[in-house]
Amino acid sequence: MAIDRLKNAATLEVHVNPDVKKGGLLQFQVDIKNTGAGHYLPTGLTELRQMWLEVSITDSAGSLLFKRGGVDSKGNIDSVATIYHTVFGNEHGEPTVHVWEATHIISDNRVPPKGKKEEQFSLLIPEDIKLPLKIKAVLNYRSAPQYLVNDLLGEKSIELPIINMTELTKELSL
Repeated sequence: MAIDRLKNAATLEVHVNPDVKKGGLLQFQVDIKNTGAGHYLPTGLTELRQMWLEVSITDSAGSLLFKRGGVDSKGNIDSVATIYHTVFGNEHGEPTVHVWEATHIISDNRVPPKGKKEEQFSLLIPEDIKLPLKIKAVLNYRSAPQYLVNDLLGEKSIELPIINMTELTKELSL
């Protein structure tokens, strides 16, 4: 039931600058819209929960031209991905996941009810690209960072599932 709620909480839209040509700069925006939750996304223990956007671009041969928001073999989200969550700070101004140490909120970039987040991307398109291009955007969710689960459970650690909340693929012919 929780997975169904996650899958019905948000939608994605991709907007592409129509003036792009081979050898030029592809600029596009992905909108994350909170269309079904009725509360901030994510909600609950937002200092632990992870919701992030994974974006990739491939050519018609399947060659990967761009990727942001991927997860490595250890379950870590790449460092340039935006994670939609709350970051609490302790009395020294340092980020903490320990709620009892929190004295303030450093940042809160969750998606508000009926609101949206806009993410901008750009990529230089090679002259010899094989068309069409495919932009794929996936909104992912995980209950906690994998490193934290590994630290807490040690050898008995489990791999937390990553839930694909929604995804969208857009083809570009240029």
